[in-house]
Amino acid sequence: MEKHFKFLTLPHGASTVANVFIHGYSAGHDLRDRRLLSKQIPSTLQNGINILGFWRSGHYLHVTDTTKQLIAAASRLYPYAAVAALAAERVAHFALSRRRSTQMGGVLFRELDDYLVAKHPYVTEINLVGHSLGGRVLVGALRKLTRQPDGRSLTIGDVLLMAAAVEVDADEALALKACISGRLINAYSKSDNILLMNAD
Repeated sequence: MEKHFKFLTLPHGASTVANVFIHGYSAGHDLRDRRLLSKQIPSTLQNGINILGFWRSGHYLHVTDTTKQLIAAASRLYPYAAVAALAAERVAHFALSRRRSTQMGGVLFRELDDYLVAKHPYVTEINLVGHSLGGRVLVGALRKLTRQPDGRSLTIGDVLLMAAAVEVDADEALALKACISGRLINAYSKSDNILLMNAD
């Protein structure tokens, strides 16, 4: 069976609680970036088991050969056409990553459960942290849980969404909150204009 996530456990002591971090767009795409992300975990969370969940979120600089050819052809016609072609392609690329993040939410708990059983069978509770599209992954996972409660043995404690690239209305937030035993925290900044974009 194909795996959609790669999990990395940071050095830890004994604990029955795991903090699971899911990154956003254009992150975790290579070993260097994964190491950088692993260094960002706050020291105040060292009393639990910290696990990073990596998924194919895409990267804003990764351009296919077809796209390069399209941009080259557009630049021969008119320089601004190349810029417009690149901008349109990047919007489409992000939209693809956004759709993928929703799909990742559908498989997160199954793959995380398999990982925990294999590596940390003593864990009984998980806290979830998602940034940007990683927040969308978590909301997708919780949405699936509200539709298909599968008798999960793990308790979901706190869920922290940081600048989550997903829209949830108040009624749905209550339904999602019913799946967790702790707090559902939506952290964002009103000055974060990126969250206002909905290009596709």
